[in-house]
Amino acid sequence: MKMMLPGLAMLLAPTAATAATPDRSAFDLQCALALQEAHGKVTEAEKGEIQAAMTFFFGRVDAQVPSSELETRVVAASAALQGKALGPMLEQCGGYMIERGKAWKDLGERMLAKEGSQRPR
Repeated sequence: MKMMLPGLAMLLAPTAATAATPDRSAFDLQCALALQEAHGKVTEAEKGEIQAAMTFFFGRVDAQVPSSELETRVVAASAALQGKALGPMLEQCGGYMIERGKAWKDLGERMLAKEGSQRPR
């Protein structure tokens, strides 16, 4: 029995870690909804950027949330935004997009450097 406990603890550890992980889709939904709200309050010149950001977050939500849960999750995300200022939320969303953009840019640079070092001379 004593030998089984460490094994059981190891099996349960990923589940506990997963449960402690914040719900990424809730953040993504709140960003999409905040951006949708902001879309009506920006200049025509800014609308294209807002639409691109909305597409980014709606795409992330679509990849994470099954259709059967979507309405419930949208209602919950909308309720979480009620009474909150849009500015801080939009800053968080923009910061996340910048972070992800940098990660992709860095990846591309590493791949190009690796490709360049592997070319025959």
